[in-house]
Amino acid sequence: MKGKRKLFIIAAIVLTIVVLNSIFLEHRYNFTEVYSFDKPQEISEEMQNIFWFSVSDYENGVISTSPERLRDIGIDPSKLELDTSKYTYIVTIGCDLVSLKTSFWHCTLRKEFPPFMPKEYIGTVLLKESDKIKIYRIRKTNVVYNYHGSNDPKYVKIIK
Repeated sequence: MKGKRKLFIIAAIVLTIVVLNSIFLEHRYNFTEVYSFDKPQEISEEMQNIFWFSVSDYENGVISTSPERLRDIGIDPSKLELDTSKYTYIVTIGCDLVSLKTSFWHCTLRKEFPPFMPKEYIGTVLLKESDKIKIYRIRKTNVVYNYHGSNDPKYVKIIK
């Protein structure tokens, strides 16, 4: 009887550690650069103050993640091989992606079931200035920029 109780306590402690880890720690993404373009002189007004955005097949309420959004920065998505069924793509405008992180606390649009689980993560990025538009591939994740302030230093840091 004491052995079962001890095993139950150990299992509960391990489960608690795993849950707390997923809630409090940031998750870093590995990424691969797949395309690089010269930054055009003219970018649509909508994209003037955005340093990065994601391209995926997720249906997001506020922010479009459609590949067609690439047209706003002068890139024809029909000429690219983007497999949004397997990957999410991160597009940086005038910057190189140094790191991308998400956390349980920086998310929006929570799912109804299971309760409180994130449906959409707000990415925190570290960028390095450049004169290119770059497209990076990450594992399929519903990650977007903070649409309340895409330049918010809480979510975007740019180094020289």
